Amino acid sequence: MFDSFEELDRKLAATGYFVDPVMVQVVFLAAKLQKPLLLEGPAGSGKTQLALSVAAAADIRVAFAKAGVLHSWKSDLEIASKNLVLENGAAKDFDAVAGIEFDGKSCTIGIEYERSPKAAARYRAIREVLEHDETTDAVLYLTANDDILYLLAMELRAMRKRIGFVLSDAFRRSLLETRTLTNSNNSEVVLLRDFLSGNQL
Repeated sequence: MFDSFEELDRKLAATGYFVDPVMVQVVFLAAKLQKPLLLEGPAGSGKTQLALSVAAAADIRVAFAKAGVLHSWKSDLEIASKNLVLENGAAKDFDAVAGIEFDGKSCTIGIEYERSPKAAARYRAIREVLEHDETTDAVLYLTANDDILYLLAMELRAMRKRIGFVLSDAFRRSLLETRTLTNSNNSEVVLLRDFLSGNQL
């Protein structure tokens, strides 16, 4: 489910839940050992929020697997380790890379969870790296709200690399039927199933 303490901590933070390092270790070990975790405390202490945040942090991989389209998965730890040995250092550090098989086609999707806006200079650097990225066929950005979704779409529009932008809540609810804004010149909106299969309208 999670490959490192750091990955779990970052994914919990991406859901808006910030937890102390000891709790991150406890949750990580419970997940790694596939053991239940008993949370106790008074009402309002965060038990339910922690459970919801852990579930949300694991949702992307689980959603693809439940839809029967996940062929392979590389976590950010595997990607970062591989990038350390690359000579040009131009590979994108995605949050994950998913191998997807859908409608008889296979593709590799870089997955990013964008929880807050970045400076314009940072987006220029991301554009540069994505223009040279040969490790993925497309990129899927999940965002927490419309403001970030539209900012990303503006910053990353009209690139050669296929990029889709979706709201994370919609993704969790309807996966393949999720409306996906694309980085095409006219910013088409397609279903995620069409984006994954390359059948953009």
